[in-house]
Parts: sequence; C-alpha cells; structure tokens
Amino acid sequence: MRIVWCGDRIPIMRPGDRMRVVRGVMKRPEAALFAMALLTYAYFYQAGGWNQNVRLDHTRAIVEQGTNRIDAYAANTGDKACRGPQGRCIAARPGVDHYYSDKAPGVSWLAVPVWAAVTSARGDRSEAALVALGSYLATVFVVALPAALAVVALFGLLRALALDEKTSAGLCLAWAFGTLAFPYATLLHGVQVAAALGAIGFAALVRWRDDPEGPRFATSLAAGLSLGAAVAAEYPAAIVAGAVFVYAATRPWRARPRILAGLLVGGAIPAIALAAYHATVFDGAFTTGYAFSTQPHRGSGAFMGIGAPRLDAIVGITFSPYRGLFFTAPWLLLALPGWFWLWKRARPEAAVGLFVAGAFFWMNVSLLDWQGGWASGPRYLAPSLPFWVVGVAGVFLAVTERHRKRLGWAFVALAGLSAAFMLVATSVGPEVSERIERPYAEHLIPRFVAGDLAGNRQSFEMVRPAPNGPRHAWNVGERLGLEGLASLLPLAGIWLACAVWLRSTFGRTGAARE
Repeated sequence: MRIVWCGDRIPIMRPGDRMRVVRGVMKRPEAALFAMALLTYAYFYQAGGWNQNVRLDHTRAIVEQGTNRIDAYAANTGDKACRGPQGRCIAARPGVDHYYSDKAPGVSWLAVPVWAAVTSARGDRSEAALVALGSYLATVFVVALPAALAVVALFGLLRALALDEKTSAGLCLAWAFGTLAFPYATLLHGVQVAAALGAIGFAALVRWRDDPEGPRFATSLAAGLSLGAAVAAEYPAAIVAGAVFVYAATRPWRARPRILAGLLVGGAIPAIALAAYHATVFDGAFTTGYAFSTQPHRGSGAFMGIGAPRLDAIVGITFSPYRGLFFTAPWLLLALPGWFWLWKRARPEAAVGLFVAGAFFWMNVSLLDWQGGWASGPRYLAPSLPFWVVGVAGVFLAVTERHRKRLGWAFVALAGLSAAFMLVATSVGPEVSERIERPYAEHLIPRFVAGDLAGNRQSFEMVRPAPNGPRHAWNVGERLGLEGLASLLPLAGIWLACAVWLRSTFGRTGAARE
C-alpha cells in the first residue's frame, strides 16, 4: 500500500489506496457476517407492543416535549410507571400524577437522534406514517446495527481463543440466527441491545488476551462505554459489566492500571447519566421505574420482582415447549461440557461465560414473571446468550481432528433446527401470548405453514391489537409485492449471496492484511 505522509504524523491515502483497503475489508469473513446479519434483521418490521411502545414514547417525549414524562403518549402501553406526590399510583390524575417509562432508558436515549431526524424531515406524512417509519428506523439503527456489530465482535473473540475461521463463523451464525438474538434484533426491546453491547465490550478485551501489555487505553475506554451502555439499556447487564471488569482486573497485563482506568472512565459516562436520570425522575440514583410501575408485581420480591428460585421456572426455561431455551436452541447444550473443557485451556474466559450464564439463569428462575410476558422463548436470558457461545467453543477446541467433522455435522443439524424455529418466530411475530402453552405447535408453526406472516395488528399507537384490524407488521418481501411464504424469497437470496461471499473469504484473512 502506498501512503503519502503529511508532516511527520498523519498519513494520507491516495484514492487507489482507499479502494485497496475497501477490497481488503470485503475479503474478510467479518464483512460477510456483518452484512448477512444486518440485512436479515432489517428485513423485518414487527410493529407495536407494550415494551417497544413505551421505549418510543420516552424518545418522543424527549425530542418533542423536552421531558421524561410520557403523559401525551402513555395510552398505548401497560409497561409504564406512574408517580405522584404520594409515590406510586396505578392511574395518573391529570395535572397531579405523571407517567414515565418503567424501562431502563438506554434504548430510548439511543433512538433520540433517529427520531429527531425523522421528525425534522416529516414532509406531508401523516402521524401514523411518521410513527411507523420512525419506529422502523429506530429499530434498525438502535437494535439491529449493534446486533450485527456484535456478530463481528464475537467472531474476533472466538478467533482469539484459537478457534479456526469456519468454526468461528458457524458459531457466530448460530447465535445470530439460531437463538433469540434473531427475533429480538427486530424488536425495539432492550435485551438484544444489552446482549450486543455486552458481547462487544467483552470481545474488545479478549482479543488482547495473549498480549503482555493488554489493550490500549482507547480500547478499554470503548469497552467500558459499551458495557455501561448495555446496563443503561437493560439493568441486568450489570452482571456482564461486573464480570468483565473482574476479568480485566485479574489478567496479567503489565498495563493493567491503565486498562482498568479506561474501563472505569468509559463505564462512568453512561452510569452517571443513568444515575442522574433516576435521581431526576424517581428521586433516587438507584431507584428505577419498576418501583413506580403500574403493574404491582414489578416492585415486589427482594428487588425488581426477583424472589426465590422456582422449580416450575427451571423446567419452563430449559426444556419445556413453553419457554424452553434448549427446546428451540438445542445446540446450546454443547456449552455445558464446553465450559468444563474450556476451563483447561482458557480459564478466565470460561469463568466469565459460566458466571454470566449462571447468574442470568438464576435471575430468570427467580423472577415472579419468569415467563417474560408475550414472548416465544426465555427473553430474559438473551443478554447472556453470547456467553453460552463461548462455552460451545470449548467443545470444538477440545475434540481431536478425527472427531471434529462428526461434531461439526451434529452442530449443523442442531443449529439448523434452531434457525428454523427462529425464522418461524421472526416471520410470524415473536411476541406470543403467555396464555398459549405451546407457542410453536399451537401458534407459530401453523401460521407459518399457512403463509400468515407478519401478523401483528398492533401499531406503536395502540395499547392492544385489533383482532380484525389491518396488519401493521411487514417484511421487505411483502413491500416488494410478494405474499405468504414467497415474501421470504428475497431473504433466501440474501442468505445465499452472503453464504457464498463468506465461503470465499476463508483462508484469505492473512492475504487481506498484507
């Protein structure tokens, strides 16, 4: 590469050099993985629901009214906090009590520039059209984009653990499309944002695991910012942030004080913003909206609805067809022996993965509403799923070359089944009533087979679906005029093209770096 030096510090690349850099990036597996994930997630628009509605309500209140009060929009959701002079209220008295989002504010904050841009370019759009466009773009930029970047970060993490390119890519694709990461990357929720930012923060440090100096200050600063933002998006991500900080504090890096300083400074930025928000809205730096939720169970239990572990919850989020993690993603079972084998080769990374997975599991089975409301799986576990992938990596690192091919085929079969489940849920609509005991058998699969896709009849302006009203969800194929299962044909084309692209990059990483 030819570089022209300006002065004695700043290199300036010529146009031809820039094109060579672009071509070099396109030859890397990371580029194909990113494109495949982002294009897939952006393919779907899931429309409204209580959780996503209240997050957009908060964004709109900030942009349009300069306040955290969502009084003007709160009629579209039941996920809200009500606060007045006497504390929590179930229904707000006009002029006396006020409604707020009961969620962590991070997703709403990140959506502010998107909503501001959409409203500034409103043109002659109706209110309904503006909300539909703004909510779709907010989901793409706030949720889908970080999720796609996390796929790239996870690939780098697995490569740092000495896993080969093909296996690393396979595990990344399995997480991206064979777990709840897929449907929740298409919803304006916090769980996948927390999963993505937590994975990015951890991967940023793991990639330097074998460097005696450790990561640069800028890298640790960015990692801290990512982890802090994950907590601002979903409070339980504090489990991830704490585990990663301990990981950095125990690594034998010579520059460890500088690295820890970067993590603390980066994490302090969203932490201070979060504490200031809580103090301003709820009169306490550590008082969350759940203390004022209009759903009383949110503020019960020892903390934020957490009580004692329950046996029915353990069964429910593991193997049951109701909310079972291993029912829809059986390939994650490989993590159980994988953590044991990884412990022998990469103990610090195995410890982080095992702790995060175990802590989220304990939290989920201890929640009074462990079902997660309207969902197609244990959504509270979503932020921990990248760390399950680290455990699965341990299996591939442990097996001999002789058995790796057999393991690979078994993994492909299990991950393929999981991806089929997730495609069905994402295509039909991942939010399934908690009253349906077998979401896939009774609701999702029959509708998918019948071609009844994108069936959500609730917009961001509605508090509940209209049974006979118009559908507000859609996919890109439907926008192109295709109907039923045929609307997924463009997505199949995207997957095929990206798969060919990805395959062409294997073995060329070294050449791309030269």
